[in-house]
Amino acid sequence: MVNEDFEKTFDAAISSAVVCISLRRGQGPVFVCLFNTFPKHSRQTSPWHPLCNSLYVTINNPKKRQKSDENAVINARTNMELAIILMMLLIVVSLGAMKLSDQGVAFPFRRKSQLFTPVEHSFLNLIEQAMGREFRILCRVRLSDLVQVQQQADKKLASSALSRASAKQLDFVLCERESMTPVLAIDLVNKIGKEGYKAQRDWFVSGALDAAGLPHARIKVQSGYTVEEIRECLETKLIPYRRKVNKLAQTPLHNPSVPKRPTRPLRSSRAAA
Repeated sequence: MVNEDFEKTFDAAISSAVVCISLRRGQGPVFVCLFNTFPKHSRQTSPWHPLCNSLYVTINNPKKRQKSDENAVINARTNMELAIILMMLLIVVSLGAMKLSDQGVAFPFRRKSQLFTPVEHSFLNLIEQAMGREFRILCRVRLSDLVQVQQQADKKLASSALSRASAKQLDFVLCERESMTPVLAIDLVNKIGKEGYKAQRDWFVSGALDAAGLPHARIKVQSGYTVEEIRECLETKLIPYRRKVNKLAQTPLHNPSVPKRPTRPLRSSRAAA
């Protein structure tokens, strides 16, 4: 019965006594003093006896207390050093981020002297002279900008097709001047060199353009082309487009306007005889 009362009393007092451990020295902490007021046989049988005895000896023993204070100072210095190191790392990272975001940072780039290669520039001039009055000419257009996936296509297949189309590029594209509708895709073919430039037909590009109904012209790179030769080559590919335009132009309107006619007979200006 005494042990049960002791345990209940001590458990209730231990939580508040621990808070006071740093508030009193000399005669020991408050909870140690309270523990020592209990009978000897109760203290020895309590599970708190080793802890309280160790704390009491440590606090009242000058050597152990000095050693404990030295350990506390060492721990405080260690924590301070870690805090300083972390602060220095944070400063370095911040300065690096500020330097990268600075407009004056030196990137390994310089401006190109020309946007197109000499061959591209030469063909661009020829195409402009041949078709520039009727069409707008766009350069280096991605295939994914010219075609789109059908709505009923499988999602996985559509994603794969769009990914491949984004990696393909057409050298030139003719578009209608007003609506900017793509009319003709043009690729230059150069077989000079080990692999050349688009020397082999890309069947994915050709198949995608055929499925979208967009003509595809492949012009071999060589010197001596004239404007008339380029116009003849492109007009051959534009035959379906010309037929479509002419057919739309010849289609009569559904509600043609009624010609204006007199609503009453004209009277002769001569006087009746």
